[in-house]
Amino acid sequence: MKTKLKLSRYDDEEIENLGFVRPVTNSEVQSLSCTRSYTYEYVETISAERINKNFAYGACFHMLLEHILKEVKKTDEMQDLKQIKSYIFQKSKVEIVDLYFSDQPTHLYDASEITEMKMSIIDRMYHSIDGWYYNWKKNIHSKYKILDIEKILYSPIVFGNKIYKECFLLAKEEFENRVEYRQLYTGELADYKRNNFTNKDRDSISFEIVQKELPFYKVGKADVVLIHRERKSIWILDHKTTKSVQSYASKTQFSLQLTGYCSILRDMIKNGLYKEYGDIYIGGIIWDFCCSDISSAKVPKLLKTKKLSKSQSKIVPFWLYEQAVTESNLNKDEYQDHIEFLKMNSNKFFSIKVEDISNSDLDRVKIEDYVLASRLYKTRNFVELTDFNKPMDWDLRSSRFTICNIFGSCKFSNNCFANSKPHDIYNLSRQQKMSWITPKY
Repeated sequence: MKTKLKLSRYDDEEIENLGFVRPVTNSEVQSLSCTRSYTYEYVETISAERINKNFAYGACFHMLLEHILKEVKKTDEMQDLKQIKSYIFQKSKVEIVDLYFSDQPTHLYDASEITEMKMSIIDRMYHSIDGWYYNWKKNIHSKYKILDIEKILYSPIVFGNKIYKECFLLAKEEFENRVEYRQLYTGELADYKRNNFTNKDRDSISFEIVQKELPFYKVGKADVVLIHRERKSIWILDHKTTKSVQSYASKTQFSLQLTGYCSILRDMIKNGLYKEYGDIYIGGIIWDFCCSDISSAKVPKLLKTKKLSKSQSKIVPFWLYEQAVTESNLNKDEYQDHIEFLKMNSNKFFSIKVEDISNSDLDRVKIEDYVLASRLYKTRNFVELTDFNKPMDWDLRSSRFTICNIFGSCKFSNNCFANSKPHDIYNLSRQQKMSWITPKY
């Protein structure tokens, strides 16, 4: 039976069929900035049981856009905005929000807290979608056609015209219906060598540590792949939800995520992807910035004069301003100039940023992919050699970041206090991120 690769967040047959390869994702590479956080998440695969409200909204809004754009792809026409808002009002709770929360640790919260989170997400999606729709129709749909949504991307990491490979020590566990391989946890190798090994997580029939040489593959998922309507250029678009669009947009010049995805896509195009479109090439990347801080509470209120403010010092979403005019039975002509002013400043809430990419940019990022994969391999090996019988070995091999700037938002902050003990991790639940499974029948 063929061995399948199981990779968290990539439940896709294309990824499974890669088999015995070592996948590298953007999320794993980013986590290398703090070795302790990397150890918790990617070596120990600890499940941090909490719901991040900002991430929850971003995930649900992504799911909503995926639903909308799948319909656009079918006909190459934008749906009516009223249809979309009707979907959000009537169906998004079950088909999007409830679905997302079904995989979250809701047992840690009161039912009222979960209900409040869900209602807040639906309210914000409903009052935001007008701005996204206006922005997409004007800046994207008019110029680009959708080729793929949530497109799985993968390509071998190459250095010197050879696929980068390394030898890994893997835990091989035999179960009744399968043989499963996974990477080692901290201290596992040291315990195994001392014949002091006990499987902490599962009851397998047998256990051994084996060595395998694995090729490295860069793996990612593009929110949207587009083709320019006039030129034969291919573009990767990424949705980003944030409270401050302008602040987030200023940081993207330092992000290599989408450039890396374009590099993978170029390899896949060379291997025949989208060949029906002829002589195509990578044009660049597009950021679709979406404000996550728009809700019913942002709808403008009437002044004491029973009119709406026309002050240009306070920018509000133009569609919410129009809503307030309509609901207050005001004369729209009287406010039309201010509505046009708000439209001209709507990039505060929804904005598109387009960046051209050259072949030299893609060649450069391929080299950097190799460097990062090599660094990841060395870091992982160093951490796996942890021996809890040696004093301070945990702190040596899985050191904390010298100055932590994200303590309040880090999912592992509760496990990272100065006086925390290494063996505390044994009591934490795991959620395997990567494994290789060979069915027995």
